[in-house]
Formats: sequence, structure tokens, C-alpha cells
Amino acid sequence: AVVSTQSTGPAEPLRPPMSSSLVDDAVGIPKVVSIVDLLSMEPSEFSQAFNDFSFTINATDVNAENVGLLLDRAETSLEIFRRSVLCVVTCYLQHERACSRSTSGLMKRILTQEGFYWTEFGLSILRTCSKLVVEGFAKLLVSLKCDCNDLLFHLHELKSWNENVTSFLTMILNDTLSHDSLEKTLSYLLSYSDTSSSKTCTLVIKILQSTDDSNEIHSLCAKFVERNNSFLKKALLQMLDQ
Repeated sequence: AVVSTQSTGPAEPLRPPMSSSLVDDAVGIPKVVSIVDLLSMEPSEFSQAFNDFSFTINATDVNAENVGLLLDRAETSLEIFRRSVLCVVTCYLQHERACSRSTSGLMKRILTQEGFYWTEFGLSILRTCSKLVVEGFAKLLVSLKCDCNDLLFHLHELKSWNENVTSFLTMILNDTLSHDSLEKTLSYLLSYSDTSSSKTCTLVIKILQSTDDSNEIHSLCAKFVERNNSFLKKALLQMLDQ
């Protein structure tokens, strides 16, 4: 099986400077750039565009073929690859309703890129993509045996929640996740989720079942009981009493 080679430590957040020739200097607003324009650039021009990173991508002509070609060019630099992923690939994925073979192929390529820190990419999928794309991403993480602990550590960065996130977390839950990352997950759910959601409560029960020796996890689960008026409250109480 292919194992993800995610690098350690988060990359710096993208804060594009306004110094590129792609920027309208009069108003300091990033110009909208076509992926076709990016692909037609000379190598030095292409690198400079992503080093300055002062543009937004026009979604009109972003498709799987063009995105694949862009990643081919971006592989010369891990940082350019990262910026291509966060600028262009996420733009493509957020407009996809289903997880097609090409969509899945692009995500797999990114997850298996040597040295690529994919947590930021994963958060962007959870934040912007459709239910089917999110589920497709989860299936890939499981099948590739990716280490998801770091992603769970950064869930709070989403600053929001929807049931797609709960479905995703349920799909990737396994015995390779650390107690610390599960605590972060429960803390995130307490802060942002609908704690009366049956899907969320089911996830909490599964986390509780998977960790029988963590006082902190039991304490966080007890907070769900305090807030939860759903039919699963009894099940949570019974498990906490065991």
C-alpha cells in the first residue's frame, strides 16, 4: 500500500504580496489569471508568478486536464506545487459535484507527492467541497493509509462545521489516531458542531468506544451529554458509566 509522506510541521499560511506584474499597481488588487495563461508562461515567468502569488485564478477554464498539466510544471519546486494546489486544484475541486475518476486521481496525486504537507489542502476540501468530494477524499486517506493525526489537530482552523465534516471524520476514524488528535476532534465538535446532530452523536460514541483509558476524552464526551437532548443521550450516559 502507498503511504503518504506528509512532511512535519505546518506550512506558513498563504499571504500573497502585492508585488507581481500580475497585480494592478494602481489599486493593489490581484488580477484574475487564466490557467491557460499560466500554462503558456515561460518557466522563469511561471516560477515568478507563483513566487509572488499575487493573483486569483479564473475558474472558467479550470478542468482536470489543465490542472494535471499545471501540477506537472509545478513539481520542480515543492513550494510552487503547494501554491498550485491551494490556488488552482482547490478551485477545481470546489466546483465538482461528484468525485469522478479524474477528481480522485488528482487528490491521490497530491496525497502521494513526496514531502508535500497536505493538511492545508485537506482543510480546504472540508471547508469548500461537496459531500461526494469530501467522502471521496476520506476514502483515499483510508485506502492510502495516510496519517490523519495532523489534520485533526488543525480542525479548529475551519472555524465552522457542517455534516460533511462529521461524515468525513466518521469515515477516517481508526485505531491509528492518537488520543491527542481525538481530543482535538472532540474539542472542535464541541466548539462548532450541532451537538444534537445524530451523526455527530454517533461519531462521539465511536470515539468513546475506541478509547477506554483516556480521562480527557471521557470528560469531553460528558460535555456532549450536558448539551445533548437527542435520543443518543442515554447511550452516551450508559457508556460513560461503564
